Amino acid sequence: MRFSFARVAGLFVLVALSQGCASTRSVSVGSDTPTYSVDVTNQMSHTIWIHWSDGGSTKHLGSVGGGRTERLIVAGAKSASVTFTANDANNAHTRTYPVTLAAGSTQKITVR
Repeated sequence: MRFSFARVAGLFVLVALSQGCASTRSVSVGSDTPTYSVDVTNQMSHTIWIHWSDGGSTKHLGSVGGGRTERLIVAGAKSASVTFTANDANNAHTRTYPVTLAAGSTQKITVR
């Protein structure tokens, strides 16, 4: 297969332009929003749902099956002082837990 000089030169120009455009894009890896981990142990026999609030609207975090422990991640907290709420499907069991989050450490909550 033979390529003409014009085709090779054109291909070279396209590659150079695409590399130049790619290098002008700014890419940010990571996040400015801190994340915190919380281990939730559910000592009840049924699944519970975990929500949290930092004084604003309540956000759903996850669920923990009966007799299980799950690590849940809180992202976007505006304050390190948050309140976790645990409730079952029909809200027959509702518990609240005030927690102070700390970067680099995992807080623990036990739902009884």
